[in-house]
Amino acid sequence: MVRSVEMQTYKNWELILLDDASPESEPGEFLKEKSKINSKIRYFRSDKNGGISVATSMALEYSVGDYVAFLDHDDKLVKEALMTVVDSLQDDDERPEFIYSDEIFRSKIF
Repeated sequence: MVRSVEMQTYKNWELILLDDASPESEPGEFLKEKSKINSKIRYFRSDKNGGISVATSMALEYSVGDYVAFLDHDDKLVKEALMTVVDSLQDDDERPEFIYSDEIFRSKIF
């Protein structure tokens, strides 16, 4: 997942990695090292496990961008994924109502 974000053709991204108090230390150490190497990657660790909704809310609090995409540890993006989304969001003629995964909905009628 991390590598697929690093390989994006759109370069103005920020990756927030939140460890929700995992009992395993190895993934956290790896992610902490990635954040030291790449300033666009930010790693945080929760003191106690709060579940996915709490972890997602915490990650949102740390983000500074205008748009947010949610990824889980087993997700991978194709290299043009973020560029495709940003291009759609900046299309003044046909701005999407919402974007979900690999779907972009432009019609107001669902």
